[in-house]
Amino acid sequence: MSASNFITDFGDVFDMYDDSLTGEVSCEALYKLYRTLRPPGIRMAQVHAGLATVYGEGMGEYLEKQDFERCLIELDRRYFLLQDLIWEFQILAKPNGLISEQDARLLFEATHENNFSERKYERWVRGASCVGGGRL
Repeated sequence: MSASNFITDFGDVFDMYDDSLTGEVSCEALYKLYRTLRPPGIRMAQVHAGLATVYGEGMGEYLEKQDFERCLIELDRRYFLLQDLIWEFQILAKPNGLISEQDARLLFEATHENNFSERKYERWVRGASCVGGGRL
């Protein structure tokens, strides 16, 4: 990749997705933009959570230009956390592609750190496949 392919002005990138020329991009546009920067991107729920981290819960569906770079940093944090989690899962996975409940809990606790919740873990594990077949 040549140096000319690197992004040097995030404002220009933002402007490409600011269709209405308001100085804001929608959550949907941010989702599409991020998928082009880091294929295959992250889930829409993570884009919403990224906006909530930058602006606070319930502050809307639009990102302002002056907060664009800060939001991209937050989305990158989420993207690379997911990539690390996938890598760790693959290391722990058995030949059948599943991990043990003990390993699942370890990954869940490590990922959520101080935000770990027994209730959230139990809700998540109820829908997860387990080694030995079936559901937990």
